Amino acid sequence: MKPVSYLKKIMQAQGLSNYALADRVGVSEGSVRQAANLGTHRLGADTIYNIARELGTTVEALLELPPLSKGDSQGTLPVRYRTGGGVWIEAFDFSDVPLGEVEGAPVKSYPRTQQWYEKLEGDSMNVVFPDGTYLQVVDAIAIQYVPKSGDVVIVERTRDAGFLRERSAKQVEIGADGTVQLWPRSTNPRWQQPIQINDHPTDETVQVRIAAKVVRAIIDLT
Repeated sequence: MKPVSYLKKIMQAQGLSNYALADRVGVSEGSVRQAANLGTHRLGADTIYNIARELGTTVEALLELPPLSKGDSQGTLPVRYRTGGGVWIEAFDFSDVPLGEVEGAPVKSYPRTQQWYEKLEGDSMNVVFPDGTYLQVVDAIAIQYVPKSGDVVIVERTRDAGFLRERSAKQVEIGADGTVQLWPRSTNPRWQQPIQINDHPTDETVQVRIAAKVVRAIIDLT
């Protein structure tokens, strides 16, 4: 049975019908019903903001993101990649040399060597994380990561037999048929469709894999 969405829970707690909430935020009743039953990613960014404000909650809660801290100063981890949707980089430009270090304690449940930071650039996740956010991640292969709805992950796409790569942050949603959908959270019309993992890639197709799971974010609020 599919879990009840956070949006539906908070609507029930406040005694709001689909029609009442739709009327208050200026969208169709059908849009609210679909979001409550299937997920708020189907709403536009402005609508998500308006619903969060109307219900007295946050965008992160409506999107059912995992709790992410602003980091702390107990140690440092390397910054390994710049991450941003739509930027394809030739494979030989990827380097094992860190781009720098960021203060922040490793998550104790994972080995330190499996953790690093990625600097988010661009607006493909700007509903939640602004340009310049540092995402603390753990290696998906090393922890044998199994996709779970609500998780934020780093997605790596490759094409031209692996000579071109793109890394971006996405939120996981498991479809009713079990397919793994990887959603941007953006105000940019360019980033409104999910990426799906292709089960039988070839050298001619774009190959998609989850490279890392995001466990924390450092956001500059100044």
